[in-house]
Amino acid sequence: MNAAGCFLSAARERGRIGGRPSSLTAAKKRQANKMRGDGVSMTEIAEVLNVARSTLYRNLQ
Repeated sequence: MNAAGCFLSAARERGRIGGRPSSLTAAKKRQANKMRGDGVSMTEIAEVLNVARSTLYRNLQ
């Protein structure tokens, strides 16, 4: 295991997880699903929630 792997495993043991936080929280995802069901376009949803359209397409399947 390389040095980075050692540091990550040690961090996990302390309860830490790595990576960038998601811009689409669970609450935003629920709101986006409701808006999508109401017929709102993905572009409008992205503007309202302040996320990229690609983020919506990736998370709303």
